[in-house]
Amino acid sequence: MGRRAKEIIEEKINIKGSSLIEFIIYNRKTFLLQVKYKRGKYKNQIKLYEGIVADEYNQVMESHSKGRTLMKVLKKKKEENAWHNRFLRFFNLKH
Repeated sequence: MGRRAKEIIEEKINIKGSSLIEFIIYNRKTFLLQVKYKRGKYKNQIKLYEGIVADEYNQVMESHSKGRTLMKVLKKKKEENAWHNRFLRFFNLKH
């Protein structure tokens, strides 16, 4: 019997050629994404984003412009969360 391949749970990728992102760390079990920014509001900071599913992560990593695609994914997540929160408040549900 051959050895079983190890599943990669967390990986760090240095982003070459991006003017926005230095590196990305993604955890496939916890759906946590860490991003170190090169410029902008979060220059030289590492930001943590929760709830980034594998499809969203893959979309960013497969993109030619990882920074631009990441911003689109984060904007969409923010809009989805805002809609969800309004829905819960409207129906007076606990969040």
